[in-house]
Amino acid sequence: MTKRISKRLVWLKLYLDQGNPETFLNKQESARQAKYKTNNPQRLSEIGYQNSIALQPSIAKWLDDVGLSENALKQKLHKLVHAKETKFFQKDGMVVETREVEALDVQRKSVDMGFKIHGTYVAEKREHTGKDGGPIAMTDFPAEPKTIAEWEAMRNEAEEKRKAKNGS
Repeated sequence: MTKRISKRLVWLKLYLDQGNPETFLNKQESARQAKYKTNNPQRLSEIGYQNSIALQPSIAKWLDDVGLSENALKQKLHKLVHAKETKFFQKDGMVVETREVEALDVQRKSVDMGFKIHGTYVAEKREHTGKDGGPIAMTDFPAEPKTIAEWEAMRNEAEEKRKAKNGS
C-alpha cells in the first residue's frame, strides 16, 4: 500500500508541476513519468484518471492556492460573458474613430463553456441515410449460407477468386 501511495504522490507532483509542460495537467504523461509498470497508453490513461479521482481534494486545494478555485473561475467566466473590445476606424492611415463594442467571439466561447460546465449540451446527432433520406442500401453481399456445405463452397470460391486475382 505504501508503494502505491508514494507512486500516487509522485504522480501528483508531476501532474501539478507547472515547470514541466509534458506532465502539467496531463494525467497520462504524469503516470508514464511516475514509472508505472506499463507502456500501454490506454492503461496509463486509466491510471491517471484513477489517481485524479483519488487525489481530487489535493488537486482542488492546489487549484484554490493558485487562484483557480471554482468560485474564481465562475467570476472570470461571468466577466468574459460581458466582454468588450475596442474597434479602430481609420482613414488615410490615421485612426479617426474608436468604438467599444461587444466582444462577440469571446462572449460566444464563454457561453459555450458555461453550457459545457452545466452539462446542458445535447449530443449532436448525425444520421446517415441513403438516397432521398431512405435507408442505406446494402448491396454486393452474398447470401448467407444455410448449411456448412454451402459455407465451405462459398469459402472455396472466394479463395479461388483471390488466387486468380493474385496470380497464385
